[in-house]
This record gives sequence, structure tokens and C-alpha cells, in this order.
Amino acid sequence: MKVLIADDDTLMRTLTTHAVRERGHEVLEASDGEQALHIFEADHPQLVIIDWNMPSLTGVDVTRRIRESEWSRETFVVMLTARDAGEDLLAALDAGVDDYVTKPVMLSHLRARIAIAERRVEQNAARWNAEAELAQSRWLAGVGELAIALQHEINNPLASLISHASLLSVSDTLVPDDASTVQILLTEARRIASVVKRLTSIQEPRSVEYAGSMRMVDLQDS
Repeated sequence: MKVLIADDDTLMRTLTTHAVRERGHEVLEASDGEQALHIFEADHPQLVIIDWNMPSLTGVDVTRRIRESEWSRETFVVMLTARDAGEDLLAALDAGVDDYVTKPVMLSHLRARIAIAERRVEQNAARWNAEAELAQSRWLAGVGELAIALQHEINNPLASLISHASLLSVSDTLVPDDASTVQILLTEARRIASVVKRLTSIQEPRSVEYAGSMRMVDLQDS
């Protein structure tokens, strides 16, 4: 995954970069808050390891901006800080920090925090996928119920329309133009009946482009 490391201390940034690359991740580096925010907005890293005290924007400021973005949910933030007072840590958590490492940083502790972040990112992704699949299942169930309701409400009047149109089509009293109109009505009514029938028989709905970015369920004969 992509990992943003933001720290104005070159030695600390190098140490953190080493620990992250050990885990096989791609590293993006920033030496101040504004650069960190710019990289985040451009690359949307899943993990951000950020120092509290930096030029231009603090780590807390950057974290607040991350939490205001559309990528907030997919981003795990670890704060590096020499502040260990309760009110400081509470302020960091309120800003949206997920975890923190107090300075001076031990490499073993940093590795452990990175491993914890990896698990959290994986767990969150799995949970969101499960939620999306559940939402899709509920939507499909709703579509199925709607299809049955449409079939129930449409079939009776449609059957009556087809029956009357069929009787008219064999009548000897219609002039040619009227007979042609009746045939058109009969053809279109049967087409509607076919579409309604397919609505309740769809097993795996497939969407197709309709207009522009709009899509619709494909009801064509397979």
C-alpha cells in the first residue's frame, strides 16, 4: 500500500521510511505539513505517519484536513509526537488520529505500530466490502419485490388490452388504417408483457449504459 511519511526531522523520516519499506510498502515523503497535504490529496495513501510539530501545518492540522476529505475512511493516521500529556493525546484523537507513537521512537515500537495499522487497513477494507455486498443484496431483493409487484399490477390490465386488441384485429368491420393501428397496439402490448415476464426471471442483473453516465438493467433477450 501507499504510505505517506511526513516529518521535518530528516533522521526520523529516514528511520520511519526504512521501517515501512521493510514491510514492502511504497513510501511517499514530506518534510512539512503543506507538502504532506498536497501529497495526500494527489495520491490518497492508505497509511499516513505524521509528526505533530512541523512547519506550515502541524500534524494535527493535516489530520483534520484528511478527515474532511472524501478519502478519510480509507486512511489510517499514526501520529509521532514527543507530547505525552493526556490533554495532548486527547486533542490528537479528537482531530482524527487512529494511533500514536511517542518520541523518542524505538524501531521495534514503530514496526509494531505499522503492523497494527496494516491489520486495521485490511480489516476495514474487508468490512466495507462486506457492507457493500450486503447493500447490493438488499438492493437486488428490493428489485425482485418491485418486479413481482409490477407484474401483478400490470398483467391483468395488459391481458385485457391484448384480448380486446386481438378481437379487433380479426374483425371485418375495421378500415385498413384502423386495422394497422390495432396491430401496432397488439405488438407493443405483447412486447410489454414480455419485458414484465423477464423482470421476474432475472438471476444475475447486468447493467448497461443508458445515457451519458446513467446506466440501466439490461432486459434484452439473452
